[in-house]
Formats: sequence, C-alpha cells, structure tokens
Amino acid sequence: MAVPGAGGAGNGHSCVVRKGCWPQNPPWHPAHMGSFIVFEFPKASPIVHMEHYRSSVSLHNSGIANAYKDAVISLHELAMPPEASVEFIARRADELEAAA
Repeated sequence: MAVPGAGGAGNGHSCVVRKGCWPQNPPWHPAHMGSFIVFEFPKASPIVHMEHYRSSVSLHNSGIANAYKDAVISLHELAMPPEASVEFIARRADELEAAA
C-alpha cells in the first residue's frame, strides 16, 4: 500500500493543511522538507521513496521508515478533510479573482 506523504491524504486525495490559525508562520512539519512516499507491505518492512532533481532514493531502514510513517500520521491530523479542502480552495480562488 502506498501512502503519499507531504500533501497526500493516503486515500488518493490531496489535502490542505489549514487547521488552526497560522496567518504567517505555520508550525514546522517534516513534510516541509519535501515529498515522499511510504510503501507498506503485509510481510516486509516499510520503504520510503523520495525523488530529487536528478536522482531518487529508497530508504529501507525500519527506524527511518517509521519516522516517515509518523510524519504521515501527523500530517493527516493537521489536514482538513478532502471536502473542506475543496471548499477552502474554491473560496480562496473566488477571493483572489474578486481582488484582481
């Protein structure tokens, strides 16, 4: 099972991190370091895959993979539900168009 981190909600939907009121300085989250995917398997240790400008890396260390799994969990806790994300984006787009 692939669980997108950094911007993915793990269910095929993108998510918007907007809980709380952080007008200028949202709290730091590991997802700020870039995107990653956590692959979980029924009978094997998880693998974290990251892509960079001209290369990629797959991390097979269980301790490191578990840290990324924790980052995905905390990202889900911060993220709005998909429906609320869609409403927020639509409302913000309307605001920006009205100001243009």
